Amino acid sequence: MKTYQRKILILVATATSIAIGFIFFVVVLISFGFLSGLLSDYNGGTSVSENTIGSVAVPVVGEEPELIEGIDLISEKEATQEPEPIPEKIIAKVTAYTLSADETDGTPCIGASGRDLCLLQAQGASTCACPTRYDFGTRFEIAGNIFTCEDRMAKRLQNMNFFDIVMTNKQRAYEWGSRMIQITKL
Repeated sequence: MKTYQRKILILVATATSIAIGFIFFVVVLISFGFLSGLLSDYNGGTSVSENTIGSVAVPVVGEEPELIEGIDLISEKEATQEPEPIPEKIIAKVTAYTLSADETDGTPCIGASGRDLCLLQAQGASTCACPTRYDFGTRFEIAGNIFTCEDRMAKRLQNMNFFDIVMTNKQRAYEWGSRMIQITKL
């Protein structure tokens, strides 16, 4: 092999090594940045260096754990509790209906959930018909009152933000009419 061919091969090998090294360096930086982003999300928005614990005391079996300043201990009950759901605000068209046979199907007191809406109403519970994306039993705050989803909207309205609240009489339902308001899923 001639000298200039060897020099070209050495240059190509050197350039390849530098390129591979650069790519490795970039991959490491990207990986570290990605890992740092994950850790900052896990630590509540602070980076790892801002929230580092210098030492941790590990208790010996039978001894009381040593309290470390700046660390809040929680009970086992608190650790296993589900977090409170964040209320969901919804802009919806809300109408009203009564449980009379002329406004509903042949079984006006039985909601789509299978529960007796007339009995619930007699017990003072407020119910509503809601879209199928909400489970039965889901509670909504509508105009300052709490309604529980026990019925469904007509098929043509099930995929929209339409709710139908149960009123005790037709006059109140007519007075309510049809309103576009903000409601809250609890």
